[in-house]
Amino acid sequence: MAAVAIALLACVSGAVAADAQIASPPIEGETVASPLIQGGTTAAEGQFPWMAWVKNGGPEVEASGEEWNEACSGTVISPDLVLTAGHCVKTQVGPADAAGNYTVVAGAVSRLSASAVRSRVTKLIPYPDFKYGCEVVCGHDAGLLVLTKTISVPPVRLATSPSDEALVQTGADAFQAGWGLESPTANSIPVDLQYTETEIVGTGIGQK
Repeated sequence: MAAVAIALLACVSGAVAADAQIASPPIEGETVASPLIQGGTTAAEGQFPWMAWVKNGGPEVEASGEEWNEACSGTVISPDLVLTAGHCVKTQVGPADAAGNYTVVAGAVSRLSASAVRSRVTKLIPYPDFKYGCEVVCGHDAGLLVLTKTISVPPVRLATSPSDEALVQTGADAFQAGWGLESPTANSIPVDLQYTETEIVGTGIGQK
């Protein structure tokens, strides 16, 4: 089964290594960030079980049925922690929204599935060196969501062992997965998780 090698590339896409269930912790380097999953294929149930849909806008927006203010992909790294992009949790003036206005949806290919696991968020933790508006040049585009409850979704195993290094080397085969826009002109995001084949270009945090 494929697995996350660089747990997050951008707001709505994540890179996934082709050989093992691991995710690299944030380290310095360069990655290519894109909010698009162009030419993607709908994922099978259970193919990327750690992928999570992150949305904010609050209960009023949710009850209205309108599109949420912000939408990001994330990676479940423990039963109560989701890794996402820094710009999904922080702006130039502070938090992107109140923590209680976020909802994480995981455990299903469809972000609208009734069988998906859902949790509110109790705390937003942007990467300490993240600077909003400087994601491409400065990097450090990562953040954590602390969930209000533990969720029964298999977390990705972090790549912390030296034996995992070959799986995240530049040029290694990988997949990119997320609920990103499917084209530069798309007006809405897909309901189902999409993925494409790609390769590792670095092990940084959303830099270049």
